[in-house]
Amino acid sequence: TMDILVVDDNLDAAESLLEILEMAGLRVEIALTGEKAVDAYALHHYPLVFMDLKMPGMGGMRTVTEILKINRKAKIVVVTGNLVQAEISQVEELGIAGVLRKPYDPSELLEMAHELLAG
Repeated sequence: TMDILVVDDNLDAAESLLEILEMAGLRVEIALTGEKAVDAYALHHYPLVFMDLKMPGMGGMRTVTEILKINRKAKIVVVTGNLVQAEISQVEELGIAGVLRKPYDPSELLEMAHELLAG
């Protein structure tokens, strides 16, 4: 079974998350679009999702909303380098599990992942 779904239209960004998480022994899948993320989540109900908000097509906000429709208890962490506070407040209101700001420290990422997977 998979532990984590990483959603980012930027493959390099997605793979750097994946590498850190896999080195810690976690099983990770990548979705490069919001549409693919929702389809994958519907199949696997991943215990944890790391989500970029700035994506073409179905953007991150809509993707978060759609995943929470599938599972109201979904744990979603928004990964962002450049969100304004208003946008962060907006996603927090949707009921996300946390915000990880880029550039992040690998230990910060892993601490967040372990904490949310344990909880």
